[in-house]
Amino acid sequence: MGLSCPYFVKRSLNTSTAQGSLEGGPHTAIHVFVGNPANTYREDLGNFYSAGRDPIFYCHHANVDRCWYIWDTLPDRRKELYSDTDFLQSSSVFYNENKQLVQVSVKDCIDTKAQLGITYEPSPGSELYRSLVPAPLGKIKGKVPKGKDKLPKGLSKAKGQAVQKVGASETLSAVVKRPTGKAAFAQAKGITESQVEEVLVLEDVTVPSGTNTYLAVFINLPNANKSTTLDCAEYVGSYANLPHMGMSMDRVTDVRLSIKTNITNLGIEDQDSVTVTVVVKVLDEKASKVSVGGFKIEYA
Repeated sequence: MGLSCPYFVKRSLNTSTAQGSLEGGPHTAIHVFVGNPANTYREDLGNFYSAGRDPIFYCHHANVDRCWYIWDTLPDRRKELYSDTDFLQSSSVFYNENKQLVQVSVKDCIDTKAQLGITYEPSPGSELYRSLVPAPLGKIKGKVPKGKDKLPKGLSKAKGQAVQKVGASETLSAVVKRPTGKAAFAQAKGITESQVEEVLVLEDVTVPSGTNTYLAVFINLPNANKSTTLDCAEYVGSYANLPHMGMSMDRVTDVRLSIKTNITNLGIEDQDSVTVTVVVKVLDEKASKVSVGGFKIEYA
């Protein structure tokens, strides 16, 4: 959920970065799906100046905080995943209850219980999140289903492969090799092999800034489409783009999604590659310009 890469203010807005998977998936998706973008100035939950006028905004963000709290209290959380000094010292400015500007740093509120005095009452949904083991949709457990003919051998920006357009066919599939050397990586990080995350990276995902775009990502399910349920072991995660007024440049980002649990649930730990399929879930007039520059899998 917290997987991301460092983001620096000095970078250009359209330079490739990587959001955390909570940010790029369920958080942003709700902003996309609530409201009416047909309003004169696209007043909906996705525009900064109008989002806070909808009561759902506050319920939604409280639930995002709840998701962080559940994730952060899971056993064996690796605290070093968010120990970077630049991250902890980054800050934002808010108005407090007295209408005064206050500066709040990440380090001041990263521990929900100790620093903010907030805990969340356990619910059936919380326990479901902790223990959910979705069943595979694929008929052949433990093997990469063929699905599509002549899948590309894995895209890589370093190899100079052409950018793959997603919107034109609504899906994109590729075979991607898994990394090796897990024991050495764990030793270098000072962690156990069981704590190593295996992360799928969609490189240079390019989306026109004015589009409502939602990508769903699956492994070992090359026939996935817009009707495929997300309640399956092959579903890895999602990426959503919020359209904003006055921004004409394309947004370029890396999407990072953990596949560690998927690998286990599918029983494919011994495979050296997986089939990755990207599905465009929300399509508009500019969706044909959505593209993925390449794929890779790495340890974190």
